[in-house]
Amino acid sequence: MKTVSLTDVRRRLSRIVQRFERAPSTIMAVSKRGKSVVVLLSMEGYEGLLETLDILGDRKLMASLRRSMRQMKAGKTISLEQVRKSLGLKEEVGARHPSR
Repeated sequence: MKTVSLTDVRRRLSRIVQRFERAPSTIMAVSKRGKSVVVLLSMEGYEGLLETLDILGDRKLMASLRRSMRQMKAGKTISLEQVRKSLGLKEEVGARHPSR
């Protein structure tokens, strides 16, 4: 994570905002008198962080995710074709197939 001084942020705020617009995953620490005091992140990054915290705080969802990961590691998976069939869906016209 890049650290910039508060003085630099004041001088270059417009350019810093442009950087966040170009690269939403950017995270920047702001220092005051040599000590990091604030973290800057894009709105997209902030919303993603909130969503992640929401998911991590949902015990049922986390249990389901852990169970799914164990099943995947054990090779207990089904193909997209099987999913579509079980849901009564037809294959989309022009759908791409991964290399087999």
